[in-house]
Amino acid sequence: MTSESSKNEGLGRYGEPATLILISLAEGPKHGYAIMVDVEKQMGVTIGPGTLYAAISKLLKQGFIRPLPSSDRARPYEITPSGREVMAAFLKTWAPIVKIGQARLA
Repeated sequence: MTSESSKNEGLGRYGEPATLILISLAEGPKHGYAIMVDVEKQMGVTIGPGTLYAAISKLLKQGFIRPLPSSDRARPYEITPSGREVMAAFLKTWAPIVKIGQARLA
């Protein structure tokens, strides 16, 4: 198994919501609600609070994101360097798959 495939397996079954969260946080730190709004506006995907916070919890445990200090209830998160690596590996894997799928649909 290559390290790249290991990184992809690191996202496991929650890969889609986790990837959307990582993509959102790649732009800069955000709290949960801001992540949901960004993902819906920019990517056209709705993530419910249960799915969002389950994925955030797993991303935190794996060290792909980290919480930032907050002065109120809304806790912001930021992507870590290892989160950027796993996001890049996931996107690298899926880019040719998406390209093939689009070509076959054309």
